[in-house]
Amino acid sequence: MSAPLSASDLAAKAHVDALIRPNFLKDHMDSGALGFSFGITSAHSAEVVHFAKIAGYTAILMNLEHQRTGLETACELSLLTLCLDAVLVLVLVLVLVLVLVLVLVLVLVLVLVLVLVLVLVLVLVLVLVLVLVLVLVLVLVLVLVLVLVLVLVLVRISPIIVVPSCQNDWISRLLDNGAQGIIYLLLHLFFVQSRFLGFASLLFLGFVLLPLSLLYNRRSCPLHRNPRVPLTSQVPRTGTAAMARQIVRFAKHRPLGERPLAFTPQMQYQIPHVGFVQAAQDATTLAIPMIETVEGLENCEEIAMVPGVDMLFVGTFDLSDDMGIAGNYDDPRIWSALERICLAAKSASTPTHQVYVGLGGLEPRPDLLERLRGAFDNIRYVMAGRDTSILLSGMKKQAEEMRAIGNATGGKASS
Repeated sequence: MSAPLSASDLAAKAHVDALIRPNFLKDHMDSGALGFSFGITSAHSAEVVHFAKIAGYTAILMNLEHQRTGLETACELSLLTLCLDAVLVLVLVLVLVLVLVLVLVLVLVLVLVLVLVLVLVLVLVLVLVLVLVLVLVLVLVLVLVLVLVLVLVLVRISPIIVVPSCQNDWISRLLDNGAQGIIYLLLHLFFVQSRFLGFASLLFLGFVLLPLSLLYNRRSCPLHRNPRVPLTSQVPRTGTAAMARQIVRFAKHRPLGERPLAFTPQMQYQIPHVGFVQAAQDATTLAIPMIETVEGLENCEEIAMVPGVDMLFVGTFDLSDDMGIAGNYDDPRIWSALERICLAAKSASTPTHQVYVGLGGLEPRPDLLERLRGAFDNIRYVMAGRDTSILLSGMKKQAEEMRAIGNATGGKASS
């Protein structure tokens, strides 16, 4: 048994726990839910990340192995998750301002009516009506705030990066430029501090602190100081346990790996305690070897057992291609291969550390995904389409509908 922590160590650990941002995708998988990502390959704009959040995706996936996405673009798109949360916060503030204005107008109208009817001895009735209206308005405001806060929580999205090679300069630079977000700050203020400060703290936050912080200094603004989700790295074509150990070596801190300790956004650019910071960042960083070859399949048990590996991600098409049955997902050998990988991950899991399985390339076969998920509950992450295929599919569908309308009305549609 380890020695109990001293009072100073307990305080330092509490400080680190308050600074580190949890990994949303990992939390999602730990709860037993299935995470799914939207692949960004060509449309590197803020709107695309926003669309993915609105659609309810758990993560965005940027593949730096196959696509033209570069390091800076990957970091910028990851940081856009913060910007989108900031927009939602500002919308929340604007809505609260609007509601407050409406309440004030309503109160003024009721006061005027009250003055006019004083001579009619209806003061008591009007006071009761006024109180009732104000109570209803306050209830509506609270409901609106809770709904918006829940929206902020539910639309969180995590960035996943496929690095082009198992090199320290790729893995550490991406991990040291983690994504950010505001969700933690809002939840802490709304649901913890409000127990002591009451509804006034909510109004003070919405109408005083947040606008002032936005106007005062971009760097001091909580929207920019509080990161949310660290980056997750997937390394392609992992064939041996030695390669998996190399991934962990670059992605995890000591004693698991040799990742240098930097001032990262995950820790709000602070290192209050080296050991606790290293442990906290390891717990919120996913190291994911990709099984895409027969060699990786044959060594999947050893790969899964490497300390620090968090998930085995299967590139199903690439694996089937290496097996000589490219794209033939109904071949029994595909099921056997995926079963073997799932069992390897299960065997490597412990009560304190779960090794999950992720699947890519099976978007056209939701029936197979459903069967696999039903058979192996440690499948916790899947790829769910990419911008090029979804955009092209939508464009084709729209063009076909317009062409059909043209043909039905006697026109001649272009082909």
